[in-house]
Amino acid sequence: MKEFTRMDNVKCLICNHTYNWEAPLNSNYNVSEDAVRAEAIVDTVPDNHKRINTPIFIHVKCPDCGVKHEYKVLENFYNN
Repeated sequence: MKEFTRMDNVKCLICNHTYNWEAPLNSNYNVSEDAVRAEAIVDTVPDNHKRINTPIFIHVKCPDCGVKHEYKVLENFYNN
C-alpha cells in the first residue's frame, strides 16, 4: 500500500481555484510544498479479528476559500 496518494490540478467546485493535494496515511509524512494536506478517513472496523486500515474518504479544504471537499476512495486508490 502506498504511503500517500496525490491529485494534481483539482478545481474547487465553489471558487474554481486550482490546487494539488496529497493525502498521507502517516501523520509524519511531509506533504510536498506545492500541495495541500488532505485527510484520509480510514475504516478501522475489524475484519476476521484483525484491524483493517482502509481509506474510504478523503477530505481536503480549498486553500483559497476554505470549503471542505469530500472524495470517495476507490478500492485500489492507495494500491497503485
